[in-house]
Amino acid sequence: MLDEKAIFDAAKDGAQKLGKAVMPILQDSAKLLFGLKKELENLNYTIRSIEAVVKDAEQKQKPLSNQDRDWVEKLSDVMKEGFDLLGSYWERSQKQAAIINGDYFNCVNLANYAVSYPYHLWADFRTAGKIKDIRERLDACAKDRRMFQLRV
Repeated sequence: MLDEKAIFDAAKDGAQKLGKAVMPILQDSAKLLFGLKKELENLNYTIRSIEAVVKDAEQKQKPLSNQDRDWVEKLSDVMKEGFDLLGSYWERSQKQAAIINGDYFNCVNLANYAVSYPYHLWADFRTAGKIKDIRERLDACAKDRRMFQLRV
């Protein structure tokens, strides 16, 4: 039978290994989360620029090549995903602000908000991850444009 010290040491060792494995992921997420507002602002500017490029491509008189059309479609998909993300974050923020600032301030709403705070924090982590995914897709689009010398 194992003694208490051996069990404690095994648990401590396991926790340290788990912490070392999880810590880089949490640090990356925390960096994004603490800069979430700035990242959302940057994403908004980027998405608006993409919208202008997509609109210009749609308004051109000459037909686009298949490569150019594919690239514009990829940009359009990323743009739509970005708009959806910004819209859902804005909606969630407005609901939170209404509860906190008193539009719907009562004990029940405040208690619900306090109880659901971990969900809101988790939602912010998910939003930060989605921003990172969108940025990676935009980087891939930019790389394709350079690699294939696309002109739209």
